[in-house]
Amino acid sequence: AKYYTCHCTGLVPYGILKEKMGDRIDYLAAGDILEI
Repeated sequence: AKYYTCHCTGLVPYGILKEKMGDRIDYLAAGDILEI
């Protein structure tokens, strides 16, 4: 599965998640487009 997080998560917690989850998680910022 692939997970996405946004600004509500915060960059520090996102960094922790990224270390643990690697390529399975990405950050979406305002204006980003996600194609499914």
